[in-house]
Amino acid sequence: MPLPIAKDQESTQENSSVIEYLRSGIAYYKQGNFPQAIADYTKSIEMKPTFEAYTLRGNAYGEQGNFPQAIADFTKAIEMNPNIAGAYLGRGAAYLAQRNFTQADLDLTKAIEINPNVKESYYARAFVYYGTKEYDKAWADVHKAEGMGLVVDPQFLAELKKASENKKTGGFLGGVVEKLKDEKMKASAASAQANLKVFSTAAEIFATAYGVYPESAYKLDSFLKNKAGDLLARYCGKTELGFTYVCDLSSTGYTFTATPVEEGWDTIYKVTTGQVFSTATK
Repeated sequence: MPLPIAKDQESTQENSSVIEYLRSGIAYYKQGNFPQAIADYTKSIEMKPTFEAYTLRGNAYGEQGNFPQAIADFTKAIEMNPNIAGAYLGRGAAYLAQRNFTQADLDLTKAIEINPNVKESYYARAFVYYGTKEYDKAWADVHKAEGMGLVVDPQFLAELKKASENKKTGGFLGGVVEKLKDEKMKASAASAQANLKVFSTAAEIFATAYGVYPESAYKLDSFLKNKAGDLLARYCGKTELGFTYVCDLSSTGYTFTATPVEEGWDTIYKVTTGQVFSTATK
């Protein structure tokens, strides 16, 4: 008849088996055999749940791309030990893979607070800031990780550099906006010059008919009423398409001026008696 096993002996044997499954799981993990690693970690958890086992199994699930299960295991590990940086790092990386940048930032920052000496935490957070377009912060974490000896992926460095430069210059979208702005400016300037030509032509026609120039925009509009309506009334003293128009008229001559109002537009167009056109800079 076998002798009964003491309870403390049973506990020792159980702990020994738990550790063996953990060791076996780690060995399989290093070999890239993640399904078997998960199986051994699961056996260890079934025998005695520990935050180490949940953290290790979370890593294995993460390697498989099973991020929801990885997050669940890391969360369980954190519940059992809220001061384990590795679980926050793993969960942050899983959230990052899901493009949940907000939660990833929180977890990775917490991992750094608990243990600021883990270079992978800074590196992972650099990807978060790259995703949120906070490139200065991304560079700070990259430099921190590099200073701790981590070799950063050259492709990531190239993409981060390109993104940073594009943000400063406006990138492709900025180029499109600038092009549209330039085209708008050219179109408005052409319209302003055309308007001044119409105004001056009307004034010259008036002078030919009456021997003097119109003394006011009202008189010129009255003269043109059957042809062009209240032409000058629409523009004189008003802003249209980015230009403010000023109309100075007297019986001896006229000056029509179109001044740009938008930032970056600095050419003033002017036409005087005899249809003499000129430009000036603000």
